[in-house]
Amino acid sequence: MIIGSLFISGYLMGKINPRINTLLMMRVPEHQLAAMAGVVSMVTLIGAPIGQAVFLSIANGINPAASWLTYGGSTAVRLIVTLITAKKVPEEA
Repeated sequence: MIIGSLFISGYLMGKINPRINTLLMMRVPEHQLAAMAGVVSMVTLIGAPIGQAVFLSIANGINPAASWLTYGGSTAVRLIVTLITAKKVPEEA
């Protein structure tokens, strides 16, 4: 179950990240593109330590099983939201 959750989470991030970058390049004015790319990169990189802090706090405060259940549940929610809101990114000719 743990390996499955990690696989699904990694797969989703691999599928979502290029689409976010494409939308960013298409919608942000050219003179603000570097600043927005920096913000997106910062938010992406800061997610790992924040996630570790949250799940380690749950594991230490309650128990490791509760932490893994929370991780699996949040991965399932991300999967469902991604599938519901997924749409094709229009490609420019």
